[in-house]
Amino acid sequence: MLSPREYEVLRELAEDRTDRQIATRLGISERTVRAHVSQIIHKLGVASRVGAAVAFWRGGGTANGDTPGAAAKL
Repeated sequence: MLSPREYEVLRELAEDRTDRQIATRLGISERTVRAHVSQIIHKLGVASRVGAAVAFWRGGGTANGDTPGAAAKL
């Protein structure tokens, strides 16, 4: 299951944002974003950030108003 912060990063990633953009939007460092992306990829069992984005959208994720609990369905 993804943490709330990992879910936020995944949601931003699924909107095709760069690590720098995600870091700025969430107020964290790019290094932290990369660490979250690595964990997301591992937890979702996908090969890349593209695979994570696809899993997000296939899992019914939305970029507006979705909840961290929805990530457990992925």
